[in-house]
Amino acid sequence: MTPKTCLRCDWHGETKEPKCPNCGVPVYVIGASPSGEAGKPAGSGPEERSHEGASTASMDPRGSPSPRSDLSPSPTFAGTNTSAKLAMAAAAVVVVAMVLNNLLSASSGIAGSGPAVAVSPSPSATPQPSPSTTPAGVGPDLDCPFIGRCALTVGGVPFSFRVRTDGWERFGSISINKSTVGSQGAEAIIFWTAFPGGDIADPCDNLLHPLGGLGPSAADLAAAVAKAPGTELVAGPSDVTLGGYPAKHVVLTVRKDLRCDPGFFFTWEDVDGGALWPYTVAGVTINVWTLDVDGTRLFIEAETSRQASPELEREVQQIVRSIRLGPPTADYLLDLDTGTRRPLPKNIDGSQHAASPDGSRIAYVAPDEDGTGQIFVADLDGSRVRQVTHDPVGAGSPAWSPDGTRIAYGRSVGENLAHLFVLDLATGRSTQIDDGTRDQQAISGALQFTTDGSSIVYTGVSDRGLELRTMPVDGGESTLLIGGRTDGAGGLANAFNGSLSPDGTLVTFLGDEGGPGPMRYVANADGTDRRVIPGWASNPAGAWSPDGSRIVCFAPLPGSAISVVDVATGDRSFVAEGSGAIWLDDHTLLVEV
Repeated sequence: MTPKTCLRCDWHGETKEPKCPNCGVPVYVIGASPSGEAGKPAGSGPEERSHEGASTASMDPRGSPSPRSDLSPSPTFAGTNTSAKLAMAAAAVVVVAMVLNNLLSASSGIAGSGPAVAVSPSPSATPQPSPSTTPAGVGPDLDCPFIGRCALTVGGVPFSFRVRTDGWERFGSISINKSTVGSQGAEAIIFWTAFPGGDIADPCDNLLHPLGGLGPSAADLAAAVAKAPGTELVAGPSDVTLGGYPAKHVVLTVRKDLRCDPGFFFTWEDVDGGALWPYTVAGVTINVWTLDVDGTRLFIEAETSRQASPELEREVQQIVRSIRLGPPTADYLLDLDTGTRRPLPKNIDGSQHAASPDGSRIAYVAPDEDGTGQIFVADLDGSRVRQVTHDPVGAGSPAWSPDGTRIAYGRSVGENLAHLFVLDLATGRSTQIDDGTRDQQAISGALQFTTDGSSIVYTGVSDRGLELRTMPVDGGESTLLIGGRTDGAGGLANAFNGSLSPDGTLVTFLGDEGGPGPMRYVANADGTDRRVIPGWASNPAGAWSPDGSRIVCFAPLPGSAISVVDVATGDRSFVAEGSGAIWLDDHTLLVEV
């Protein structure tokens, strides 16, 4: 018989049955995970689960709800001192809260409302759901590379999103999951379904079919979500835009386990092995988006566990922000003078683009034959595509040297940290330039060469908080560029996502002064004459226009606005929608959809 374990009740033993003999949920085949032995997700043990509260008369007999972290995740940085932990936790709370608020808040003025599309009303009766079986592996209607734009059909609606980092696993046509702690239990899930008649997921009647019935619009569905038993409303329903359509956004905290697994509001059969998301525990936060698309109500939910790191939270919001409804479109080149858009060649299919100094070549991240994210280089016309890294762990965040002969990149080592490497394009040799200690590792993947090519600009962490540092490409001690305050008053609390101007005299970065959230700054390279300018995140490898007069930012706002900011005047122009952008020349942007 096969050794198996249950992630709900902790039963383990040998059985031929696919479900736990104690509680009836699907059990894991021990060792089935591609990444190692089985193990339950931290923070999901039975001692944390509450079975009080709402009646279970009409609940799914198989289970309980599933986790999404609060907007204030609790990262685990083993070996980091208390001050650094507090600084990073505070920065993560601010960044995640502002990102989600700006992405999905109606107060932004970008989100709109539209007429509700009539759909057949949901039945008011409360029958037990008849779960469909999720096919093992990728469903027939899901086209999803390990890194890149995933395309599928949800309730007849073309639906796509971009996965920018590796480690995400596809579970049929219902969700993508990611495990970063342990071997099998996932710390993040994003799932989607039509309502009420999803192809795979079944709604839990006690949660989404309130007494008196449910109206036909996405707003009615969001209202039911906001009043769901066993939850506490945090925010919403708010008017937002998702994938170009008016939507509703609701944020909830789970207070009681209502035994509808694995999606709290929906139930479906999970898959043995891999990054399983078995249930939602009390105390986690759930984000739900509902929208009407051509007569079909869509229900999209993003959840992360308490073990989710700030980096994983950022990946989740990037994926949600990248959702497009309709056939997926290609990344494109935007001529700012004429407004002309020209699609990138189809064989340049990746993310995290970086342009060579002369704009003739593109470095980007795409999966290799094994599905591991690696760096590829291609001519802008799509010719001469070649894989330039073969790292067994994977490579990301490419940045070109000023002379175009080398590419810097990062290799993840966990805990949101990355080793720094420099690749010689002529020889194919990669050299690690940090010494492996924590204070020399990058806390985020964003990299840039200094103007003279002698060092790499990256974001590091210290007991002062997040700070911009430089690392010599030949190795040695890192140097502080822009750092957090040390005297407890005044100055910056954190500095990150930084990029030097082409002549090296200015630096732009995100930072905060202990106020309500991070802002975009520009300052002299030594940190003096700091001032606030409009804008949000950027790709440091291509943030500045070649003439140094403008920067491009992608604000996590409804519609994912791409903006160009004049550094001298602070004037901002919204030029496109997308999930990111870099400069190719003074007149052209490469926009990621």
